[in-house]
Amino acid sequence: MNVTIYRISICALALALVFSIQAGIPAQSTQSPGQSAEHLRQSASGQQSSNEPQVSVIKPADFSKFSARLKQEAKSGVVVLTFWARWCSPPCQKQINDLVLLDDVYRAKGVKIVAVNLTLDDYADELKYTITFLSKSKARFDNFLIVGDDISGSGISKEWPEAKITALPSTLILNRQGNCVYFQRGLKPGELVKAIESALNP
Repeated sequence: MNVTIYRISICALALALVFSIQAGIPAQSTQSPGQSAEHLRQSASGQQSSNEPQVSVIKPADFSKFSARLKQEAKSGVVVLTFWARWCSPPCQKQINDLVLLDDVYRAKGVKIVAVNLTLDDYADELKYTITFLSKSKARFDNFLIVGDDISGSGISKEWPEAKITALPSTLILNRQGNCVYFQRGLKPGELVKAIESALNP
């Protein structure tokens, strides 16, 4: 009963804060992606606290492996995948905060939330920012940082043609078959809640 009331409260709050953003995504990174994620963590933030959210660095060339992992994880539940960036604040920051609330409600129901930061800047600095921001947001879900020469989201469009990332934040939902059953650009938290419920109860 309490969970139901909490969910309704989130929906009401989300609907009151709905707005969208349209922003092109440049496709150029300024760093070589050859460094390991662990090296980046050390150079970006020194010794990482065990209480900090974990952020993994992936290369666009490895996106097919990343998407295969998501499809595998979707078999045991529903995956909500959000693309965001530091420069699209405040909408992207608001999206992450909304996802933290949704994670609290839906994690126990088998919903896995994954956030991917598309960076345009020095990604060692971006990693430091991402860890700090997610820690303040109390994000417990998986987080990734895409680095390399192509950060336009073309990899996701190849895997799921329904998902055309031309604005941030962009979010898609994968059902238990690994299919994209919902895609949105911008902030539409009310619609996202309905789509999660629909994916859980097809």
